[in-house]
Amino acid sequence: MDDKWLELMGPVKDQGTHVVCWALVAAEMVSAIRYLKKYDTVKTEYSLQDIVDFTNPEKRAQKGGPHYCYPWYVHKGLEYVSRAGIQREEARPFHRDHCEKDVPPRNPVRLGYIREAVQLKTIEDALVVLLEHPVAGGIPLFSPEYANIKDELFQGPTAQLSTFTGMHAVTIVGANEENGEKYVRVRSSHGKTIGKDGNLKVSIEIMIVCLTPPDPGCVNDPFYPYMYYPYPQPLLSGFTYPTLLSKEEENVRKKNETCPGSWIIDIDPPD
Repeated sequence: MDDKWLELMGPVKDQGTHVVCWALVAAEMVSAIRYLKKYDTVKTEYSLQDIVDFTNPEKRAQKGGPHYCYPWYVHKGLEYVSRAGIQREEARPFHRDHCEKDVPPRNPVRLGYIREAVQLKTIEDALVVLLEHPVAGGIPLFSPEYANIKDELFQGPTAQLSTFTGMHAVTIVGANEENGEKYVRVRSSHGKTIGKDGNLKVSIEIMIVCLTPPDPGCVNDPFYPYMYYPYPQPLLSGFTYPTLLSKEEENVRKKNETCPGSWIIDIDPPD
């Protein structure tokens, strides 16, 4: 099922210098699944900016200019959507050229809705769901491998001087095998220059571990791989996807649309 959902997702986006991959993936997952399940008669683009602005206002407020975006989790963005709905892109467009410190209030009309964010533990579980629709996940980025991967298999660090640069949310759109090695095709959000038109082939047979525990002073450093790989585990992790309300439940939500501007979901990291 290589590239099964590639055409559905359309051209990749470029998040630029913003830390919004998690919100971008969440918004695009809502768009894809609502369209596949025929809740939207045409594929509708939903607002990643809505997710960034309101999923975790407390964390957003801790950031300093010029950036007020922040790293977070796809499933947390989807949990916000399950509680508050999500605006359309035209109602709250993504500010790629800047980050706004003060955000305007939401206009809670013509929202898209989901029921919940389902988290999956294994790539095997994700591949089963992938038969029905795309699945969100996360990969570690390494330099220079990520920037230079083109259409080769991404296998994590392959050189002694490889540098971990952080985790990156992606959308899994297909799976296949190359020279006996199984992989999934993922949609990135750093423009068309990464991989093949912005899409990568990520090995699902590689295990990765960080052998050096961090010094006490950097134990919470998001750029230290030990936070994510203290024991051997696959490159891909953090699988999640949204489920939808029934049509009747959605109609009730649409009749009672209200502004959840002050809602803040649980901001503790997942277990």
